[in-house]
Amino acid sequence: MTDKDSRKARQTHLAESEEKEIPGLIAYAQGRKNGQPASAGAFIRNTPAGGMATVTGIPQALFLPLLHQGHLKQSGAFAPEEIIDPDVFFALFDTFCGPQGSGLTVLTSN
Repeated sequence: MTDKDSRKARQTHLAESEEKEIPGLIAYAQGRKNGQPASAGAFIRNTPAGGMATVTGIPQALFLPLLHQGHLKQSGAFAPEEIIDPDVFFALFDTFCGPQGSGLTVLTSN
């Protein structure tokens, strides 16, 4: 095996192990809850096919049926997480992520 072959094998191994162990889309927040230190994180294991265009475009487009179905109760300028129930959102989003859905995992402390 040449140095070039060894390097390629190592890069392939690293890419495969990183893909399995580290989720691609992660959110993390740290602060206080009820006066105590708290943190929360979430990640999804599966995303819609098509790259960044679908990962950003599909969630944006899903707000139209959510609005039509009466899930957006407030008007004005808000962050999406302020006005939509995540369970309702992910029920729609999961259908674009393959048979296993998005694989949403949420971890919290406190």
